[in-house]
Amino acid sequence: MRAELSAAAHDLSLPSQHRLTDQQRALVGDIFAKLVTAIELGIHQHLAQALPAVGAGGTPIAPQRLESAGVLREAPLLRLIMRRAEEHRLALVAADRAFDAAADGNLLEALARHQDEELARRAVAHVVAEARRRDRLREPLLSGDDLPEWLAWRLHWQVAAALRAHLLSTPGGAGPEIERGLEAAVRRAMAERREGQAGNARAIRVAARLDELGGLDDEFLMRALLQGQLALFAAGLGVRARLGADAVWQAILDRGGHSLLVLLRAIGMPGAMVAHMVEFLGASRPLAGPPSAQRSLLAAYDAIERAAAEALVRRWQLDPGFREAIDDLDEAGRR
Repeated sequence: MRAELSAAAHDLSLPSQHRLTDQQRALVGDIFAKLVTAIELGIHQHLAQALPAVGAGGTPIAPQRLESAGVLREAPLLRLIMRRAEEHRLALVAADRAFDAAADGNLLEALARHQDEELARRAVAHVVAEARRRDRLREPLLSGDDLPEWLAWRLHWQVAAALRAHLLSTPGGAGPEIERGLEAAVRRAMAERREGQAGNARAIRVAARLDELGGLDDEFLMRALLQGQLALFAAGLGVRARLGADAVWQAILDRGGHSLLVLLRAIGMPGAMVAHMVEFLGASRPLAGPPSAQRSLLAAYDAIERAAAEALVRRWQLDPGFREAIDDLDEAGRR
């Protein structure tokens, strides 16, 4: 009871715009559980091949153990899971509200049938990658391929540690044998990672080729967003602004909207298109602000000087570690 009260007090202390809704919490938890379960099944399969006595395994045990250990609260992993949840939610909003005009047609179909064979090939590969990011019920998935390598290694070891604790607690568990087997199983599972096969990586390839052909324009970005193709929208922004995926997604997920405005101003997005994007994103927020908030954002966009926006985006282009070091020194200088 004390833990529940502490968690509730922490949640209530946050401003409403920073709290997750019950639906968001459930979706984040579901994505985490499915990711960990997939990793556990892969490790267990390799372990059972080397140690048949381990058995085929039953109900996954790692998701609950890792959540109880606080793994879901680790910022790098939580950031990726929340990004995937938001991407899925915006896709549903686009489908429900039918923002995209029927005359524009389906963006993915148009790309897959493009006269440029290389672009069409990359678009088809992107469609296949996107299909793997949903389960049979079309709920969102995050796979190990979507994680940076260092984070994939970390999560695999965490799952292996959970399996170790479980297996050692069963009758006949042989410590050294189980530990060596788990270590080998993790290395085999990581060797099977399909580098560059994740949805975001495929989307970036599409955007890069489209940019080479001169087609990565404002209209493309607008269609991608309004049709719920968030991976393509983020990839297009990243290619246009020469930004990495993390920086782009931080701007998209900024609930205040100001970071995205800076990014759009830096690439020269017309105010009318920005207004349409702000309308879409504002209507899609679980705790959407009043129309006056959208008007304030648009007024802020008009007030941003493009040169200032470009300078700030150049700062975002720096290595994250370098940016953090700069921010730390600037903060120390203001004390």
